[in-house]
Amino acid sequence: MTDTVASDVATTDESSNETPSFDNADVQAYVDSYENYLEPYAAAVKSKDMTKNG
Repeated sequence: MTDTVASDVATTDESSNETPSFDNADVQAYVDSYENYLEPYAAAVKSKDMTKNG
């Protein structure tokens, strides 16, 4: 596992539920992939119907 350098993380003054963006392309690709993986589970939780978790 590699350490994430603080400069890899984009900063913002506002709080949000959006996925942060990263300067490191490999880190960003991983985050995007993981977010796509979680989408059906998040939708199932939001709808309170875990039979729809794909």
